[in-house]
Amino acid sequence: MLFVLGADNTPQPYCDLFFVSAWPVWLMAATWPVWRAPGRHLPALLRLRSRHRRIGWRLSVLLLFGACGAVVGAAVWEWCELWQLGGGPDGAFVDCSVRSRQWLDAARTLALLSPLPGLAEPVTWLLWPGALREAVRRTSTRRRIADTLTDPRRWGTVEATAAAVRDFDLERGAHGLPRPLREEPAPDAPGRPVALRSRGVPLLRGRGLQQVRDPRETPVLWDGQALLLTTKGGDRLRVPLSDTPQDAVPRPVATEPPVPGLRRVAALVQRPAMLVLVHESGLWGRLLLLDDDGYVLVRFRSRRLEAQGLAEIAAAARLPFAHYDLGRTAGNGVRVCLADLLFPTRRGSRYLNDG
Repeated sequence: MLFVLGADNTPQPYCDLFFVSAWPVWLMAATWPVWRAPGRHLPALLRLRSRHRRIGWRLSVLLLFGACGAVVGAAVWEWCELWQLGGGPDGAFVDCSVRSRQWLDAARTLALLSPLPGLAEPVTWLLWPGALREAVRRTSTRRRIADTLTDPRRWGTVEATAAAVRDFDLERGAHGLPRPLREEPAPDAPGRPVALRSRGVPLLRGRGLQQVRDPRETPVLWDGQALLLTTKGGDRLRVPLSDTPQDAVPRPVATEPPVPGLRRVAALVQRPAMLVLVHESGLWGRLLLLDDDGYVLVRFRSRRLEAQGLAEIAAAARLPFAHYDLGRTAGNGVRVCLADLLFPTRRGSRYLNDG
């Protein structure tokens, strides 16, 4: 049609009709990934989650197809209007214009409604049983952990990557744990008060604790009944750990001298079951207090943490201790934080930053 009439002499309704008729084809090409099936390499639970997500966006694309069809209908009525100019009745001319505007209004409405099914998909996913959603979440996390462990850029060499994958234990922690650099079981009885001062400085014990004038000098302190975590900025968190009568534990040391700027953080109610030190990419360490399921109750990020001192403090507090080195997160293109995947946080957990 365009070739016969010529580009310059073709009426505008004809051009609009042929132009908008190609919109469904372009839309199908642009949204083709939505119509494809999930990859066969994915676990069954992840295929179910991907299929559920794709169904939501397929409904959105169907509304867009309806909008494209309405635009084509409006163009057809404009073409009929052009035909009526060649000798049709006057009433038909007016009717074509009205119906063309109606189709355009319908197209505009469908286009505005099209994002809703895709955006509402996360809400409809919440209607599925909680056990199924938790299983999908755990499978997705474990797949991300597996992808991170098998990346040789994190560990530096292929041999170290193979060792990390080989020593990974799926039965430990919330989503599995690698082999720790150091692991100490919990002793039978609590120990005397002890404090970690900084890297390279011996632990403070007994009367040595009484010489500390500023609690901010001791980032981690066991006073006989509770762990006290203190940042350089003056934030302090008390974590009670003693579950024995008060007369059966050593007398706690006075650890709350009147120091300007010392702020107390709300105490932790749930009793931790394990103390973990994690190093990942650099000198910054993370002290994590975990519950029985391997979820984090307290996170304490500091440069003043070292494994030997924390192991002795954990023994004094009658907690098992483990030290993990998780490679690098920055540099060489690796940006995934493996600690956040291996040690998920509980709702209401506490976070302290000793920066």
